[in-house]
Amino acid sequence: MADLIYLDLNAVQLYGSQSAVETNCVNALSQGIELGDTMPPVHVVKINPERYELTLKGLDFYKENLGGHHRAVAHYIANALLPCIVEKNHLFSPYCRINCRFHIRDIILYDSVDEYERRKKLSFYR
Repeated sequence: MADLIYLDLNAVQLYGSQSAVETNCVNALSQGIELGDTMPPVHVVKINPERYELTLKGLDFYKENLGGHHRAVAHYIANALLPCIVEKNHLFSPYCRINCRFHIRDIILYDSVDEYERRKKLSFYR
């Protein structure tokens, strides 16, 4: 079984494949975290002691979310430790190009209806 760890997102670098996440979702998650709610762990691969990457390993891609980007950003905003399952192998999103990596602190929050509608049309939002 994979190891469960808690990442301090101010001490390590965490990268994901999504460039943007939805503002209302992240706000709701971060408020829950600040109130003491616990979130399911995200799946990561350890690249080196200072760098981790979100991975889809362990997820049924077509039934579950894209690997915890909203949860990771919410934990970063709430300045809370992120629960993670460390996987041995990496599984990338089939929609992610090679070297498609975004640092969690640089992921864009969007709340416009136009952006939501554009993203909803992408096949992995159906």
